[in-house]
Amino acid sequence: MSMNEKALFLTDDDLVARLPNWKRELGLVSARDIVFGNVALLVLDMQNEFLTTDGQMPIWGGRAVIPHIGRLIEEFRRLSFPIFYTQHICVEPYRHQGELAVMQNVGNPACFLAEGSFGVSLIDEVKPASREKIIEKYRYSAFFDTPLETLLRVNNIEDIIVTGVATNICCETTAHDAYFRGFRVFFPIDACGGTDESAHLASAKNIALVYGTVLTTDDILSALHRQAALTENNFEPAGQTNR
Repeated sequence: MSMNEKALFLTDDDLVARLPNWKRELGLVSARDIVFGNVALLVLDMQNEFLTTDGQMPIWGGRAVIPHIGRLIEEFRRLSFPIFYTQHICVEPYRHQGELAVMQNVGNPACFLAEGSFGVSLIDEVKPASREKIIEKYRYSAFFDTPLETLLRVNNIEDIIVTGVATNICCETTAHDAYFRGFRVFFPIDACGGTDESAHLASAKNIALVYGTVLTTDDILSALHRQAALTENNFEPAGQTNR
């Protein structure tokens, strides 16, 4: 990470160092009893506008979570489980300038998350594979006025893992809407990046209180590995039965 990035973003090393304190503050315990149903991974708004020094709204915790999201993506691809990415697009941003405080803080609102711009593109480190879907959204929640719910339903998804940025904006609102629609929500504290540490932890506390399960990337991977091992051990080749 360059000096400019370190001035704007939490580093992965810092995140790892802070994680034990976060777990204590949130009262997290090992999630050994987690058993996923049909599960999908949501990767929210990992875009240049939020995650590069040239972006107009750098998200403090955004870059530190990239390796953790990458581990989840890798495992979901290995298991052939569905992954959905979102891309936030700002239409007519000047219309929102008086309504949204964020618009008052960006240098050039007319270009903020503009369709086709550098800022709106997903970062190189988190690029969808050819069959993975990018969902364009225009509001904080990935469910609002998008096909996400339909895509989850046709894939018989019961559980969703929410990752990306920002913890206290799009990740939290998406988690709320998922809960309202009857999905089980899993919220990895080290795979969501907040605008600052206090906001990050406040949102995680909110989620843990009434909307879902807050845990770590390692907890999720351990649960997926356990389930995969059980599935393999219970598999019987055709024509072979236990005696």
